[in-house]
Amino acid sequence: MPWVIASVLTLVAAALFLASLMGNPALAGTDVSGLSTRLPNGVFKVTRHPMMSAFSLWGLAHILVAPSPRSIILAGGIALLAVIGSRGQDAKKLALYGHDWRMWMKRTPFWPKISELGRLGLLWVAAVPVWLGVTWLHLKLALIPAGVWLWFIQH
Repeated sequence: MPWVIASVLTLVAAALFLASLMGNPALAGTDVSGLSTRLPNGVFKVTRHPMMSAFSLWGLAHILVAPSPRSIILAGGIALLAVIGSRGQDAKKLALYGHDWRMWMKRTPFWPKISELGRLGLLWVAAVPVWLGVTWLHLKLALIPAGVWLWFIQH
């Protein structure tokens, strides 16, 4: 039943991705002046790189359900690039903003803290329909059932 684990991973990825679109100081062009005085909340208690973590979880989920050389190269490459990109974002922001980013790095985890996922709160209400929609599109566009749609097809 690796598809169940993959489904959970992609649901978490959807929530992290959506959360990354709001108030994310790691996004390009975001002014992080004064970030050293800001306490992280919400998704930033989970990880300081929610979008990149979402891409990594997506890649891991796809490798889990389809561990072929093709998917390992594609999904694994995306996951690896997301981790390397997160490290690169930290280095760039540290060079640009010094103390502000250094303090932010001390207050936020690089790797997602699973125990903090509850901090996403009402975002889960948005993540579930987005995840359902994306997995439905997966069936329609890729002709491969994913998530709950795989369960419906099997039963």
